[in-house]
Amino acid sequence: MISLFVVQATTRCNLNCAYCYLPVSSRRAFERIPINVLNRASALVLQSSLLSPTLSILWHAGEPLAAGIPFFEDAIQAIQANNIHAKQLGHSLQTNATLINKRWCDFFAQNEFDVGVSIDGPEYLHNSRRVNWHGKGSFAATMRGIECLQANGVKYSAICVLTKDSLDYADEIYDFFVENGFSSIAFNVEEIEASNTSSSLLSDGETGIIRHRYSLFMEQLITRWVAAEGEIVIREFDSLARKILAKKLFPNFVPMLDVSQGMQTITLRIDGSIVTFSPELATGTVDDPDAFVVGHVDELDELEDIYADARYLKMRAEIKGGISKCREQCPYFGLCGGGWPSNKYAENGTFDSSETNNCLIHTKTLADVVLRLFTDRPEFVNAIQPYLHAARNRVNVG
Repeated sequence: MISLFVVQATTRCNLNCAYCYLPVSSRRAFERIPINVLNRASALVLQSSLLSPTLSILWHAGEPLAAGIPFFEDAIQAIQANNIHAKQLGHSLQTNATLINKRWCDFFAQNEFDVGVSIDGPEYLHNSRRVNWHGKGSFAATMRGIECLQANGVKYSAICVLTKDSLDYADEIYDFFVENGFSSIAFNVEEIEASNTSSSLLSDGETGIIRHRYSLFMEQLITRWVAAEGEIVIREFDSLARKILAKKLFPNFVPMLDVSQGMQTITLRIDGSIVTFSPELATGTVDDPDAFVVGHVDELDELEDIYADARYLKMRAEIKGGISKCREQCPYFGLCGGGWPSNKYAENGTFDSSETNNCLIHTKTLADVVLRLFTDRPEFVNAIQPYLHAARNRVNVG
């Protein structure tokens, strides 16, 4: 069932981050999604028989705040007008925080927005990749936005991209997020995806070295996290703890990513085109921006029509083939469920494939770290028990 509705408010961004997966032309343009397009799309989603009882609406791509407060006020009104079944809606957005001011904080509070900030830790790490269009670091502007959120009592989480340079600074990164009041951190590895065709984690001949450094980084991070009794939620550890708990409760349980399950995630582009599976597929390929489009709001009578779309059926078959390969070839399948389709296509040229650099580093190596800690350090097992007990209330094995 549909649980996540990703909306591109605008593809424009005031930053030029080195690893962004959006094309430069999109990030330099100033286009907002027309309200009539959003109105039509939200009607298709909110009136669909596929809709779950709760729906998360994520404003993503480019810098959402560049669309402006008046746009968001009209957008929320349009969405709510189509919520004819009174579903529980939750709004969130991912921002670089450079445009946040008191008015934005009031808007977030009034509309109960979850705010995610894209920030890579201390200034010397953040500014090495997250720069503006003049090549200058954005750390100071991002921190002004965070300070504004703090001053106005708005909670915020973080997405931190790990590059080759980050792996020597586990303590500094951990301390930064704790000391600056973040409620949670999600770590993404710098990855090849869409328009981003290179990664510092894929240096020739250094795969083994990178995996070793990543292993040491995560081991130190998880040691700090356990010692502090989970004072900050770290997505990777939270997710792995829930999967371990689920496996204990249901030995045959295999987690399946919503991004590999077709219509669980719907992404709406600013032109009214609809993409499913991974939101990162919305940019298409270098040669074909519409490669993964499965419908348009002006052409669909109902969202369920996508099931008959030839492009959807082809993608679904290839993604299922890739999941089967993972199941047959990978001993980590029980903790993963098949990997991200967008990574598979970007790295391997097809969804019908298995291992990617992303899963090699971010899934397999992380699992190895945790398993080693369980085996070699009994005190770790004892220390993590209270967290596993708390995770029981969050586990989702539906």
